[in-house]
Amino acid sequence: MARTAALGLGLGLLLAGCDPGDGEPLAGDDAGEVATPALAGGLVDADRGGPPSPLDPGRDGVVAYVLEWSWEGAREEEGAWVFETDLGYTIGIEAAYVATAMVAMVPCDASSSGASREGESFAAVDVDGTGARVHDGTSDSSAAVGALVEVIHDAPVALFGAGLASGNPYCGLHILSAPLDAEADDGAVFDNESARFVGWWSAPDDPEKHVLEASINLQRGSVRPLDAWSAWPEAVEIPSFAAAAMTITRYPARAFDGIEIEALSPAELAYEALAGLVQGARVEVALP
Repeated sequence: MARTAALGLGLGLLLAGCDPGDGEPLAGDDAGEVATPALAGGLVDADRGGPPSPLDPGRDGVVAYVLEWSWEGAREEEGAWVFETDLGYTIGIEAAYVATAMVAMVPCDASSSGASREGESFAAVDVDGTGARVHDGTSDSSAAVGALVEVIHDAPVALFGAGLASGNPYCGLHILSAPLDAEADDGAVFDNESARFVGWWSAPDDPEKHVLEASINLQRGSVRPLDAWSAWPEAVEIPSFAAAAMTITRYPARAFDGIEIEALSPAELAYEALAGLVQGARVEVALP
């Protein structure tokens, strides 16, 4: 399958004032997933070999977000990406799409983004992965918002957008999928959908193929740690004045792990697979 560059950009900037304050440590979907190191001033030199967080691009530094897909663990067979899950199911994905609506950095001291409410931090508000309360008055100026339907089976690379750093060090990244009315690069149309999967599946030790047609219209988000340093992305054109670039890679062949497919409705299956996509995302950091 051809790898194409999806360069229709959602370049909206969500600008919000940020005042320092006391807050809870950063947390992801799983407890202890992201630690809260001591704050550091200035960008960390990637040549030092240390972890990429805390990362401080400086106030109003431009942070660009690159979205990628990796079919690691899958093989191409007769027009489908075929892989086995950890529970022994074989899945063939012929077409798959996800609607990406927002990407934002998460401060190490989450309350520094003005997100504290009843003792909850920015990340703690989203600890269940739904993202529902993140949008109830909670934001960071680094947020990029858009309406992008990604064509997962073509494994595109896309520059989603950019945001302005708040001036506070960051230890994580929040990615959100939400229902959209939008069209993908291949012509597929989303009508209030957040994810769609088409193909087939077979149960462990049973070669019979069953039709897989699953979609969902609920949002799903996840706060991810800053995993590693990387080279500056070359697959998309990033503004020369950007202070940092975040590459967010999703792994579809791992998204169905832990799912007992025959026990779920199509909507439930799509929701769990969407959760697997955002919760399994890897974030790499590059400096110019």
